[in-house]
Amino acid sequence: MRAAHRGFTLVELLLVLAIIGIVTAVTMPTFVRSLRGNRLRAAARTVAAAGRYARSFAVLRQENMLMRIDLDAGRIVVTPAPRFDPERIKAPSAEDLLEDEAPAGDAGTGSGSTLDRLLDRVRVVQVERAAAGTARAGSVAITYSSNGTCEPYSVMISDDRDERILISVDALSSAEITRP
Repeated sequence: MRAAHRGFTLVELLLVLAIIGIVTAVTMPTFVRSLRGNRLRAAARTVAAAGRYARSFAVLRQENMLMRIDLDAGRIVVTPAPRFDPERIKAPSAEDLLEDEAPAGDAGTGSGSTLDRLLDRVRVVQVERAAAGTARAGSVAITYSSNGTCEPYSVMISDDRDERILISVDALSSAEITRP
């Protein structure tokens, strides 16, 4: 009578390892592309969420909120807009306010910063506004009024493989995310 052997032969183990290697080689590029695309989609959602946040706080506080987009650093900061000073001849424009950059930090720190986000490995290609044109460098300030409206704008972001997403925001702060 023969003794029953338990276990796997070397050929069976090598066959299983070969199958695992083939499956890994086939799925790895898709997995890497998915992670890269996820980073770009998350950054697009961050830009849209910052706009919704600025709108919500403007309505909630009944004061203007300022969303600053730093194209060079890929940073978005939402702060209360400075109030109108009757001693001045006119209220400061959004561009005038860029001189007073908010310090980096978490929400709730710094000079009244309510939101401060850095886009992870994604760059802001351009910000286009109807009244002010297109900016490809520097900072752009967008004012959200206490009634919840803002000047329509669009933000184009890109990853390291130059895949792009366009976030378009209308006057009522509704955001639409598309791939150009």
